[in-house]
Amino acid sequence: MTVDETGNLRIEISATAKGATIVDETMSLEEASARIQGDPIALEVMWSRLVNVAEEMWSTVCRTAFSLIISESQDFGCAILDPHGETLAHSARVMPVFNLTLPMAVKAIIERYPVETMKPGDVYITNDPWLCAGHLFDLAIVTPVFHRDRVVALMGTVGHVGDIGGSRNGLSVSELYEEGLQIPAMKLVRQGEENEDLFRLMADNIRDSDQVLGDIRSFISANETGAARMRSFMEEYGMHDLKALSHVVQSLSEKAMRDAVSQLKDGVYHSEISNNPMGTEMTFPLKVTVKGDEIELDFEGAPPQTVKGGINCTLSYTTAHATYPIKCMLTPGIRGNAGCYRPFSVKAPKGSILNCDKPAPVSLRTRTAGIWRRTSSRHSPKQRLRRPSPSPACRA
Repeated sequence: MTVDETGNLRIEISATAKGATIVDETMSLEEASARIQGDPIALEVMWSRLVNVAEEMWSTVCRTAFSLIISESQDFGCAILDPHGETLAHSARVMPVFNLTLPMAVKAIIERYPVETMKPGDVYITNDPWLCAGHLFDLAIVTPVFHRDRVVALMGTVGHVGDIGGSRNGLSVSELYEEGLQIPAMKLVRQGEENEDLFRLMADNIRDSDQVLGDIRSFISANETGAARMRSFMEEYGMHDLKALSHVVQSLSEKAMRDAVSQLKDGVYHSEISNNPMGTEMTFPLKVTVKGDEIELDFEGAPPQTVKGGINCTLSYTTAHATYPIKCMLTPGIRGNAGCYRPFSVKAPKGSILNCDKPAPVSLRTRTAGIWRRTSSRHSPKQRLRRPSPSPACRA
């Protein structure tokens, strides 16, 4: 440690030592998974490192975002996903709706742009409410991570931007087309070069576009930060891909959730709640079926989608808000990833306010979600769904 001529304190550090190679390309998925799970200390360190990568992405957005709704209100989230679009880890402070809908957006992007066709420097985007977080203001930005010339992971950041064009009066609209600019799954950046046509289109259709485009570039930066940290992580452990680690982390989380669900009493549980968002009372019924190690949530009987007012919910949004509280209740000590949600299924009538058809207006869907998320507080007196007794956490 020295002090230079301008008074700066300079600390010399050694290069990061490479960790022991835990798995290699000669191992099958089963062998590699067993090797990783056989060293619980190393697994805990690696699992924590993944969460820290997502947290650094989150911090990058907070430092570089242009708008207050992103940097101060923190209406965004970051996640690491495997090449199949399944969540591996996410930032601890992610909004629940983003945590669960981002994988849906990523899978839609992969369907349009298969992983095998992706190139280093590519970045993808969508704000389709039926593929993403339920209304056009939420933009999902996805970046592939390349290691040894192949995609090993996908970095995703999704956030609520300050404007997306369209009407300022969400209660007056009758179609999605009035609510703003629709961006299907498409390339935002091609091999390091911004898609100029798309950026110009957004600039001319979004109010205060400098701020919104600044937030979008902030998301791109966060993903690139996460990709760089992921590559360093894999080099440090001599890993050629994340298949085995993903399998172990997601399987352990799934097992923990299934064990917790198995402690609940099998049965059918009913609840309903009402609200009056548009001048006419609406009742939202919920049937929860617990069977073995699985839970089904059925909103059969939900009101039909509204023609006006933008209070409709897409099924992606409904699924996110219906399952997240159960995850928190049953396995609060388990880090969130795709495995936590595999025991759950969600149903809602097509064309209902909880599973609306495109192009129904959706910009004010929180006016509906804010009421039906609380249905769990009013169970039928005959059967109440209770949290099981605490069990040992299924962690590394």
